[in-house]
Amino acid sequence: MSEAARRRTILTWTAAILVGVLAADRLLFRPATRAWSAQNRRIAALREEMEQGRRAAERIETIRARWEGAVNRSLPLDAAAAEERLIRSLGEWARNGRIALTDLTPRWRKENGGFSVLECRLVAQGEWPALARFLDAIENAPIAVRVEQMDLAPRDDRGARLNLSLRLSALQIAESDRKPPL
Repeated sequence: MSEAARRRTILTWTAAILVGVLAADRLLFRPATRAWSAQNRRIAALREEMEQGRRAAERIETIRARWEGAVNRSLPLDAAAAEERLIRSLGEWARNGRIALTDLTPRWRKENGGFSVLECRLVAQGEWPALARFLDAIENAPIAVRVEQMDLAPRDDRGARLNLSLRLSALQIAESDRKPPL
């Protein structure tokens, strides 16, 4: 075989091998690499979901206990009894704190998720320590009450007597939603 023919054969084989490698890269290696990358992303996402599930499983007793506490502290299912309980409690806390309630307006609000909220707007008058005792009683109440908004203004020039305007809400959980969510 002549030198030129041998070179042509080598070049032909080299070109064929390079075309084969290029074709393998385009048809096999790149798709396989993309598939492996996608698979690795799915595996990482599944591992994260498993970790979240493991953390939730560790906290399930805490979550159930908090839910039971919320259900036990929620208002009665009967709307009239619920209003009476909240208004009676507010009156008791006001008497214990030695403050005067001058305005009390309850209003029901339905929320998504199977519960209702009894929203109360009230105005109270008293001295700073008495109002602090009243707010502490609300904060540590045996019913699920939350202060949504609070405004404090002086009633006299010295600031000894104060007006407290509150918007608070109390939780009522429907009977169908009283079972633990987990």
